[in-house]
Amino acid sequence: MVNLALAVQENGLTDKLVSLALLGCTEDMVYAAQYLEKLPGNEHHAMILYHKACRSTLSTALLCYCSY
Repeated sequence: MVNLALAVQENGLTDKLVSLALLGCTEDMVYAAQYLEKLPGNEHHAMILYHKACRSTLSTALLCYCSY
């Protein structure tokens, strides 16, 4: 999944990254969220992925969202 995520990133298909990450495991979702939180305008996608990855990362998701 990480290789696929990298290919999506390199081709500017960020919207597809969210969909693919949601189909993956926890590590895939966190990896994609870390990438997305650095892109302006994608903070809400990062928050969704952090939340879906694990309920215990909800505070991380909220902190990410509130920091922008």
